[in-house]
Amino acid sequence: MKIPRTLGSRSFIDTSYIIICSTINSNTIAKCLFSISSTNIYYCLLSFTTFNYRNNKKIFKYEIYKIIIRFVYYRFNYTWGGVYIQKSIQRIPSFSYINQVPLEINKILPEGASIALTEAGKVAYWNQKGNHKIIDLVGLNTEYPAKNTISIQYLEELSPDMMMYHQVGQLDTNLFATANENVILLENADKKFFNNKKEYTNKERKLLAKTINASIISTEYLQHYFDKYDIFLVFFYQNELNQTYSHVYAFKKRLQIKDKIYKILEESFNEKTKMSFFEMLEKVKKH
Repeated sequence: MKIPRTLGSRSFIDTSYIIICSTINSNTIAKCLFSISSTNIYYCLLSFTTFNYRNNKKIFKYEIYKIIIRFVYYRFNYTWGGVYIQKSIQRIPSFSYINQVPLEINKILPEGASIALTEAGKVAYWNQKGNHKIIDLVGLNTEYPAKNTISIQYLEELSPDMMMYHQVGQLDTNLFATANENVILLENADKKFFNNKKEYTNKERKLLAKTINASIISTEYLQHYFDKYDIFLVFFYQNELNQTYSHVYAFKKRLQIKDKIYKILEESFNEKTKMSFFEMLEKVKKH
């Protein structure tokens, strides 16, 4: 069975061994060995399965490095305080709109749709049947962005049917915020407000992190082709300092799926509609 990284199983296991180890009164070596056997070796084995387009060799090396680092850390650290455990517990995945939205969106996109995104986890994973072309603008899964600094010309050549990206603080979304709305569908009048906070030269962009550059270019592209896309801003809570409309979705207007997308995004915030991973897999099989 393939276990997706996107569902947070890793966080749960990491948290589990920390909590269990904190109750063990044996020596630190025992705690260290327990932490290794319950997490890292498990993920070393899983690295040989399909991990959502990721480079399995890199994952394997990463886990080996973590085994070494954790062995050293736990060998010499005798403090198992509540602060460390508390921070780890916060990593246990909770309900989030993003958990099943990608599944529903993949279902209604037409065959062969092109999807350009920066968040290449869930959206790419739930393209289970490979019906759509995925372009990772950050470059973790797509060769060109991995080797080059993407530009608006690159997106113009792609002309994606769908875009989804994290705006990483580059948009002033407070200009769009209204009373307790989780989803905002932009109107023609919003075009003048849909801009990056700062303008960058090509030379400056090459020095930026790929995630930031991808966000900047995506916004520039959509601003330029605003009348071609239905654009949604979606509230995404990450922490107390980041409570904003972090996610941007855009769909070609010619697809005529604006109302369906709006409904999917709105309903995704209703915890009563949430499904388990296995329920979602069953839904894919039936579709």
